[in-house]
Amino acid sequence: LQPNPVHLDPRWASLSHGVHQLNATLLVILNVDAVLAFETERQAA
Repeated sequence: LQPNPVHLDPRWASLSHGVHQLNATLLVILNVDAVLAFETERQAA
């Protein structure tokens, strides 16, 4: 697991634990608790 790249959109970075390097791409590792909290906040708005 590597830290989020500096060019990752801050909105995605706030939902991510980091990234995993694949052959030609990056796999974003999501923080499930943050994703669920984000959806709950969005529904409340």
